[in-house]
Amino acid sequence: MKISRTRLMLTTLFLLAILTVTPVLAAKPDVYTWEGEWSYTVPCEGFELVGVGQERLSISTFFDRFGDPVRMQIHVVYAGTLTRPGSDLILSDPQYAMLQSDLRKGTDTYVGLIYKLTIPGMGIVYRDTG
Repeated sequence: MKISRTRLMLTTLFLLAILTVTPVLAAKPDVYTWEGEWSYTVPCEGFELVGVGQERLSISTFFDRFGDPVRMQIHVVYAGTLTRPGSDLILSDPQYAMLQSDLRKGTDTYVGLIYKLTIPGMGIVYRDTG
């Protein structure tokens, strides 16, 4: 009788251990990385701004133990400038942000510096952080 109680206890502990480590059984995330350069124009009333920059994206998709996607994480690093042709106006335009999407709940969370424009000598004129 004592052997069967010990065996039952060991079996129960083993099953509890397996059930608590299910995240370990999840598939490794898919990671996609992209690097590139941007150039664009921003029409303003009476003039136009020209933007240039370099960006690096890292997109990771996380899966549960059944292989279904459950979370997506996008990490953005961007360094750019906005200028007004024919003037000395130069605005720095950095971005260091992360977006996390819970694919089951349909919710998004933004963290970091989403958008910031700085005029030399004046400071920050626009900023969006999360």
